[in-house]
Amino acid sequence: MNKLFAETLKKLRKEKRLTQAQLGIRVFVNNSTVARWENGTRLPDAAMLVRIADVLGADVKTLLNAAAQSDEHPNVILVDDNKVILNGSLPVLEEALPNAAVTGFTKPSEAVEYAKTNRVALAFLDIDMGNISGLDVCRDTGGAPDPNGSGGSRSVRSLTCSVRAALPGYIFSYR
Repeated sequence: MNKLFAETLKKLRKEKRLTQAQLGIRVFVNNSTVARWENGTRLPDAAMLVRIADVLGADVKTLLNAAAQSDEHPNVILVDDNKVILNGSLPVLEEALPNAAVTGFTKPSEAVEYAKTNRVALAFLDIDMGNISGLDVCRDTGGAPDPNGSGGSRSVRSLTCSVRAALPGYIFSYR
């Protein structure tokens, strides 16, 4: 249960004088989904966090930090085959998510192995990494359904994937 995110969302929604139904309409979900977010039983994915922040006039960093508090020190991974991008992005993530344990990988296979033994709360995946895509990595870590029916990793619970237009070339995965 994520009480900090639930309380933060409810406070921001009430400051804007919106009902759960009104917020749901503006972010294209039903009010029961908003209610689950506000009672701490569910968390929106990263793309939805951006939408919510836009509607509520909040900094997405505030919502990301509140969501990351669901674990004392959530594991965040960044997977990019370009070392320059990886090295430049890691400090940014560490600053944006100060309570998170941020780990970078240049080899998708290493990220998948890491996710099998560590609960991953948030994953930033390069879409194109040679012969494997970020979507493949997401699926292999349990974040997206495998078209062949395998269940993926049990350590990544309910990880969802969505494409974020603000950073072309990246997939954000969030549980």
